[in-house]
Amino acid sequence: MDGVGAVTASAIEVKSGGAGAPVPPGAGAELEIVGTIGALPPGGLVGDWRVGGRLVRVRAATLLGAQHGAFAIGATVEVHGLTDTFGGLVATCIERTVGNGAPAPALRFWGAVEAMPAAATAPIGLWRVGGRLVSVSASTAIRQNDGQLAIGAIVEVSGWAQGDGTVLAHEMETRRAIGAVPGQASAAIEYVNDRLGHYFITAFPAEIAALDAGAHRGEWRRTGASFNVGGGSAAACRFYGLPPKGPDSHFFTVDAAECEKVMRDYATWTYEAHAFSIGAPVAGACAAGLVPVRRFYNNPAAGADMNHRYVTSEQAAAETRGRGWIDEGVVMCARP
Repeated sequence: MDGVGAVTASAIEVKSGGAGAPVPPGAGAELEIVGTIGALPPGGLVGDWRVGGRLVRVRAATLLGAQHGAFAIGATVEVHGLTDTFGGLVATCIERTVGNGAPAPALRFWGAVEAMPAAATAPIGLWRVGGRLVSVSASTAIRQNDGQLAIGAIVEVSGWAQGDGTVLAHEMETRRAIGAVPGQASAAIEYVNDRLGHYFITAFPAEIAALDAGAHRGEWRRTGASFNVGGGSAAACRFYGLPPKGPDSHFFTVDAAECEKVMRDYATWTYEAHAFSIGAPVAGACAAGLVPVRRFYNNPAAGADMNHRYVTSEQAAAETRGRGWIDEGVVMCARP
């Protein structure tokens, strides 16, 4: 909902009410909406809901699909039903969206296939990829562009981490190498905007070239710092504040739970892409031979001024810490 009380819908579709001409909304039209739950009836799920600012009437006969999470205030759902004469929507089916409402799979990782379902059910079933249990369903997109799926094949998996530790797969695709992100540069380059006091990193070659050529009024300059990307088993989610909704700043994380939480709970941050592949720390530390990447937060008085910085050198860490930035610890592990 925007600042003047209007509802910003992520999807609204009016369909035909039968074999004849389309039925106008408000006269028994079939309607589909996607939005967040704003209100639920007390003591149960049967009754009046509010989804995306719209009244939704749930009856005992309404099909409720909660396989992707419980129905709760703030959860994103897809509602199918018929409009009534009072402007409400009588729901025939309500489903939690995959990934707890995240606009994209929060988790992307690479690994070798260690176990796969029996031939009679393949590919549907439980897989083991890079030490993770991956649940593949009939809706999972399977792509074998770089070889066939088999034990030992390298695959890229995107999906959502589940409460039991498994990964609900959205896509699975064979790859030639671990961490093969199309168009990824070999390093993430750090820039600084002296007017804003903000830092920014990117491993997209076109973006690097544009900034070096003076894009955005030439206000961004290289600091001389960078860290190597590619070859890691995890992908970094990239978010942008997108003013005026959020801060003029970017945020990166390889933690799938953190990525999904930002997607789900922080409307001021817009998910842009999985920015690059890199290693993920375990219990706040990197494996031997990898370079720790620390994240700092400037903790400003106004939310619009927030910024994060990602550093690998002790000198940069000490300098950033000395300016009062909060050290959030090791969040990535780069190649040396």
